[in-house]
Amino acid sequence: AVGAAGATGATGATGPTGATGATGDKGATGATGAGFSGYEVVSSEGDQDSATASCPANKKVIGGGGTTTSWGARVRTTMPTPGNTGWTVVVMDASANSSVTAYAICVN
Repeated sequence: AVGAAGATGATGATGPTGATGATGDKGATGATGAGFSGYEVVSSEGDQDSATASCPANKKVIGGGGTTTSWGARVRTTMPTPGNTGWTVVVMDASANSSVTAYAICVN
């Protein structure tokens, strides 16, 4: 016949740390990011009606904008130049002796 189970004994001491496992295989190279390099902002001041900022050689424009010193002027056009090599801003209703400044954001 089997008798009743005895009380649980005390917990034993922690054993030594085991040996380090083998190094796993190298993972695959991740995809190339869609970033850009050579970021540069250029500007150019024009006359009272328009201005064009041109990117340095071998760079393309990715954005731009402009300002005018004429309080009552309205922006008519703000857009990349043909070939995306700069940015043009055209205003209307500008006052005499005012100016327009174009800004181009250029990258390689």
